[in-house]
Amino acid sequence: MHMSDIAGILRRVWWVVAAMAVLGAICGWAYGSSRPVTYSSTAQLYVVVNNSGTSGGDANDAIQAAHSRIASYAALATTPEVATSVAQALDLNMTPAEIAKDLSVTFPPGTLLLNVTATASNPRLASDLAAETTRQLQKLVNTLETPAPGVPVWSRLLPVSNATPPVSSASSSTKFVLAGLAAGFVLGAAAAYALIRFDSRVRSESQLAKAVGVAVVPADDPRALRAAVSDARAGSRRAVAVMSLDVNTWPITRELAKSIAATGASVLVLDARTSGAGLTEEAGLTDRPGMSEYIRGGQDIALIPLSNGGGSHRRRTNAPLTYTGNDGQAAAVATADPGKPQGVQVIGAGIQRADLPDLLAFSRMESIIARATSIYDYVLIDGLSPGSDARIGSAVKLSVIALGVRSAESIRSDYGFDRRHTSGALTNGDAPRTLVAFTHKRRLHNMLANAARQSVGGPHD
Repeated sequence: MHMSDIAGILRRVWWVVAAMAVLGAICGWAYGSSRPVTYSSTAQLYVVVNNSGTSGGDANDAIQAAHSRIASYAALATTPEVATSVAQALDLNMTPAEIAKDLSVTFPPGTLLLNVTATASNPRLASDLAAETTRQLQKLVNTLETPAPGVPVWSRLLPVSNATPPVSSASSSTKFVLAGLAAGFVLGAAAAYALIRFDSRVRSESQLAKAVGVAVVPADDPRALRAAVSDARAGSRRAVAVMSLDVNTWPITRELAKSIAATGASVLVLDARTSGAGLTEEAGLTDRPGMSEYIRGGQDIALIPLSNGGGSHRRRTNAPLTYTGNDGQAAAVATADPGKPQGVQVIGAGIQRADLPDLLAFSRMESIIARATSIYDYVLIDGLSPGSDARIGSAVKLSVIALGVRSAESIRSDYGFDRRHTSGALTNGDAPRTLVAFTHKRRLHNMLANAARQSVGGPHD
């Protein structure tokens, strides 16, 4: 895999990873913000075992005895007896089970400390629960550790610290945001991998060439496209049908016509589209007779009023067509032979073009193309569909395919590359030479923007 392929993959899927990561962070923030705010307070006790008098033991025995009791004292803190006493002392409308659920008792290993932590939705209640639980636990332990009346308590709990100031659980949602961000990143990476792994669309020049079985050229490079078209003009193949299912081919046809005319060749462009932005609209020919009228009327190509974008007029074989460049200056394109047409001339789709697809299938269409190729060096037919039944004779078929739109199977099927014999525009007698141009919709958008800023040509003098 080349670095360009890796860069292309990253360009396609980075937004998936980024979007999932951001979504995860938002979800984490929302979860952290929606959690109920609770407060916790902790009181601390110290376990002491009497090692004098009736104890009869030394200090070491006392410490061991305290360690053996500390787990039991921790369990006593959440018993119903202690919880009931706490509820009565604080005058709480809570059951012993509810109080026990809000308590947690821990004892750090190797110490004689008991940490009693109370949690509540009210900071005052959390502090009161922690303090009162330690008091009630002390009373219960004193009762249990008194062997007999008048005998010293064997083990007792001493307060180390009163209930600490309540701490809010809503101090920060950062940990939830970070957790959501990490989870979103992982899910986004998995989704991106799935998109790449199961995406069957053709996305590169090499993939397209493999899919169609012929060499491909960039559609947004008029010179390369002109060279390919020139090489395909074997014998009488002066007509080129520019067709696509994916994009508006007019900007490509327009730039190709200009590139060809820049070499001194004459070009006639025929608009075969029934709708959408194209030659007819750009040249201002929507209200002028065009292909649909001429096919019906059987008018000879030599008498058809042609336009260079400035309106309808009779063809003048000695008048050069001018282009307006990016600098606003007009540059004339002349031909070596003053008796031939010059530059680019166009025939629009016509006024009544709803039935133009049917008219293009008439034998008259083939006669028009044959006549046009006897007058012009190149005839470009724009706006055909690969499945069209248009009679285009031996014209070169130029299919413009957008990368990242179709799978290889779809391209072969929809553009007719999976069958040797087809009807209509794809074959008519001997199979025409086939060319394939690839483009990216982003680049084509730039071509459309340029086409909007420029005209096909200025009016004839």
